[in-house]
Amino acid sequence: MNEKSLSRRLKNFVKRLRKVLGIAFYRAIILPRLLKKTGGKSIVRVAFTAWNVSMWKYHGVYRLMEKHPRFDPVVVLTPSPGKDDATRERDLAEMRKVFSERGYHVWEKVCWEKPRSLDFGKEFRPDIVFFTQPYDPSKFSLTLADKIFCYCPYGFTNVAAEKWQHDNFMQNIAWKIFHARRETVESARICTITKARNCVVSGYAFGDELSAEAENDPWKPQAGTPKRVIWAPHFSISDNAIFHVSNFLRLHEAMLELAEEFRGKIQWAFKPHPFLLPTLSDPKFWGRERAEAYFSRWKNLDCGQVELGTYSELFASADAIVHDCGSFTVEWLYTKKPGMYLMIPGSTRSADALGHAALDCYYQGTEKAEIRRFLEEVVLGGNDPMKAARERFYEKYLLPPNGQSAAQNILDEIERGLGWK
Repeated sequence: MNEKSLSRRLKNFVKRLRKVLGIAFYRAIILPRLLKKTGGKSIVRVAFTAWNVSMWKYHGVYRLMEKHPRFDPVVVLTPSPGKDDATRERDLAEMRKVFSERGYHVWEKVCWEKPRSLDFGKEFRPDIVFFTQPYDPSKFSLTLADKIFCYCPYGFTNVAAEKWQHDNFMQNIAWKIFHARRETVESARICTITKARNCVVSGYAFGDELSAEAENDPWKPQAGTPKRVIWAPHFSISDNAIFHVSNFLRLHEAMLELAEEFRGKIQWAFKPHPFLLPTLSDPKFWGRERAEAYFSRWKNLDCGQVELGTYSELFASADAIVHDCGSFTVEWLYTKKPGMYLMIPGSTRSADALGHAALDCYYQGTEKAEIRRFLEEVVLGGNDPMKAARERFYEKYLLPPNGQSAAQNILDEIERGLGWK
């Protein structure tokens, strides 16, 4: 082993040791004291951080806490620090609009999601923080020492167990992580320092919304009654991404051509992953001008529209979906409606057992001709042989435990943990 390799291994060992010691210190010394102190309070303030509207999945839990006599829930706007200024400002404007319409209590100060700089100010000291993304920080900081952390994955996890998914610092120090299913907890048990001792099977928090009827119609008014189809491309357009599933660069023009071809019969909602626009705007791909011009083409179609925000009502009011997004693979099946999953030519399906079961409920394809066939035969023709499979999947995998909503399971677990039940 050469000197350079030995030095690298030593640095990695020290980094890992610091991470393990920080997690052990927080969980053994700090967390028990915080839980005792918080459980004895008459009012517990809970901060829900929000990156953008599309990733906001805490509506049901927020509403239950809002009605609870001992919780004071507050939404804290934490626009993604990894994105450009224009994207963050757009996300902020959309969050303020949607959250105001819903009547949330939104904290006046905009903060960052990175917990090392998550400064709520002296006037606002939350007891419990529900974070949106778990990927920072990498080591312990004193700014974490007076907070209890919880997390609900913002997407429905359905890929094989990998350390990057579960074994980061924030998920290891979190008091409670609320997973949709037991298989995900088992994956975390294999990967994590805490061996998933902080994981709870609650059902999927956002699934409560996906299963509900739409209160509002988010679609453009149309003449007649065209079928409504969502196209939802993933943002992983780079071959060097941790996972590369996006077909956008191959099919972006083909999808516009299909929109024109089925004009009057099908209405489209272009629902990209929230990171697709900033990724495309990178100069090494399209640049901002070309990326925004493409989005405008969908926005200006009389039979099309762009949807960048929340999507529970979009799903509820659509007839079908075409996509290659990981979490949508399961999320869409809450609607029990037909969908087409787009594969990269020559690729294999990377998923856990539930992910494969979900993919087996989709019509699959790689090219424009296969998408056209799906639209003609399934969406317009009503020939849907996979309908029974989707209904079986819903009953077997998606119903939350205990015969109640996922949000209620989460609230019950928190109350028990604080010694209130």
